[in-house]
Amino acid sequence: MIFPTVTGSNLDGQRISLPNGLAGEFNLLVITFQQRHSPQVEAWVSHFSALCSRYYDLRCYVLPTIQNLLTLQRDFADAWVRSGSDDGNRRQTTIPLYVDINDFNRALDIPTVSNVYCLLIDREGEVLWRVQGAYDPLKVRRLLHVLNHRCQRREVAAAR
Repeated sequence: MIFPTVTGSNLDGQRISLPNGLAGEFNLLVITFQQRHSPQVEAWVSHFSALCSRYYDLRCYVLPTIQNLLTLQRDFADAWVRSGSDDGNRRQTTIPLYVDINDFNRALDIPTVSNVYCLLIDREGEVLWRVQGAYDPLKVRRLLHVLNHRCQRREVAAAR
């Protein structure tokens, strides 16, 4: 499965084309559709931040995904998303996506907007791992397996 090509602006206003414009060779994406998912998003991001500190070329992004809106409606939606983010790094890595939700979800085989979805993709957008719902250490086992086979650990690189 390939992540669809979409464009968004992070909370600092920088335009980013996904997946090619993401900074990592591998990127963890937390896709959320509803504000009430914020606690789940925070749990995933907290864990993913720790992983990013352990692996080179691994980055984490939060993608609040919103149905295409008129410009004025986007301004309000952006204000809502920005209101929860004072952290400079978080502002750079939160990219609201204004897309046709049905097309986006079809491309990623997302059956409902009632869950949070986490994906690991490579630079070309190939989905290497995915889960849905609340953070659970058991859900992360497969992710760790993929990371250990694909990404260079920082400790290994430091020993060279």
